[in-house]
Amino acid sequence: MLTPLQKERYSRHLGKISEGEQESLLSKHVVQVGIGGLGSPLAYYLVAMGIGTLTLIEYDTVSISNLNRQILYSIPDLGSLKTDVAKIKLNELNPDVKINIINAKLTNKNYADYISDADYLVDASDSAQTKFLVNDIGIKMNIPFTIAGVREFEGQLMSVIPHKTACYRCVFGKSDIEGALDNYSDPIGIFGFTAGTLGAMQAAEVIKGLLRKEGRLLNTLIMVDLEQMQFLQVKLSKNPKCFC
Repeated sequence: MLTPLQKERYSRHLGKISEGEQESLLSKHVVQVGIGGLGSPLAYYLVAMGIGTLTLIEYDTVSISNLNRQILYSIPDLGSLKTDVAKIKLNELNPDVKINIINAKLTNKNYADYISDADYLVDASDSAQTKFLVNDIGIKMNIPFTIAGVREFEGQLMSVIPHKTACYRCVFGKSDIEGALDNYSDPIGIFGFTAGTLGAMQAAEVIKGLLRKEGRLLNTLIMVDLEQMQFLQVKLSKNPKCFC
């Protein structure tokens, strides 16, 4: 049962979702990889919605070039571990949510220790290698997941139910199931509002996935162009040669 304080806290979205669904959210565990440009708004909205447990996997520290888009951080946080700062700020936002922090890089060797009891997995990294790794982990462990990517004015987003819908490798055609290599030698330009938009959309996909709502981006890739304010949905199908 929701407490009176919880009913007040979540009152603006109760009605669109039931009290029972809110109670369900409060029992769920989401593992989020990356708490940068995408991950900052994603984490804020997941915690504001009242999921039960959020595990954050990140190994970086806060630098001044992060601050155009990584809204979890500010000047006093420079040089601090992102995980430490995020835990403090997210706990202040909603003490209903248990915040676990893992100050490490996700790899093929350590993922089982971090993700084994997750209800949902979401990639908010800026690494192609990590996105393919998250895809492979989700498939292997049968955990639904969402992956997004951004650069400059543009972003893309898709969600996957393992073994049932097209996966990230089906779409982007990588054959090495241990992860792809990054091909970028220089930092990718990014506007803060692009990361904010896609991060918020990821949060919507995660919540809908946890509650099994319709309208999710399954077998669908959404491509966002904020320069032209255009949104394009591309229908996908499973690649019969993909390991998923």
